[in-house]
Amino acid sequence: RELLVVDTRIPEWRTLVDQARPDVRVLLLDANADPLAQIRDAVGAQPMDGIHILAHGDPGSLRLGGLVLDRQGVDRY
Repeated sequence: RELLVVDTRIPEWRTLVDQARPDVRVLLLDANADPLAQIRDAVGAQPMDGIHILAHGDPGSLRLGGLVLDRQGVDRY
């Protein structure tokens, strides 16, 4: 079981999603909700083989929706 998490603010996200394997579940992040809560809810208690994230980032950080995850941000979660 795999999950593809997509921040729809990235260019050409639809093309990338269209290329995902049919057995991979796709989660399109709601820009108005906590992205980590959305991922947690999508995963639930089921074991996962992989979580793939399509989003923007910079060295040392990942931008998901309005959230910036860097070392300090990860420590808060």
